[in-house]
Amino acid sequence: LIHCKLGTGGPRRLDVSVDNRGTIRTEAGVFLESDGTGRVFRQLGGSMEASMGWSGGTFEFVDGLIGGFLMVRNTAVTVHETADPGSLLVLTSNNGSTLSGHIPEGVEIWVRGSNYGGHTTVTVQDGTLNDGRVRLESGDVDYASNLSIAGVLTNGPTGVIDSQVGSGGDRVISGTLVNQGLVDATPYYISYFGT
Repeated sequence: LIHCKLGTGGPRRLDVSVDNRGTIRTEAGVFLESDGTGRVFRQLGGSMEASMGWSGGTFEFVDGLIGGFLMVRNTAVTVHETADPGSLLVLTSNNGSTLSGHIPEGVEIWVRGSNYGGHTTVTVQDGTLNDGRVRLESGDVDYASNLSIAGVLTNGPTGVIDSQVGSGGDRVISGTLVNQGLVDATPYYISYFGT
């Protein structure tokens, strides 16, 4: 158990590589910040019930539940089909986050332009499969929340890619998308450039 309490305030940092099979938790009003540069975070089981930011390095979501509000910035992210349904992983980037693997049904990836990461374009690696949800939505001001596909992204039969208004800004998908599920631009527009 890693439990970050409010106490008398001040920053909370976790600047190490992590293999989590237990619980990471923060109390209300506490934000746990991690400099992941040159480091790896592996969510291998257990749960994350934290308000947390991981910046740089690698984040691998193998198993367990990600609750709370985990923002991953400028990081190489891999999601495995064994990740627990009900999980939410927020990706933001002012300098290049990537996404790969198999997003299972019930898992949500939120591509979020925000004050934490600025205008955000997440590069989806070739061969990535989405059977969950990929949400494009800004969190602050009118930051862009975009996907750039390097190769082919398959949106599987249960997969949803949708755009929400948030605080405005661009929603762009570029590259090759094989859609077997739903791409929903009803709540807010998506500009698509590719095949």
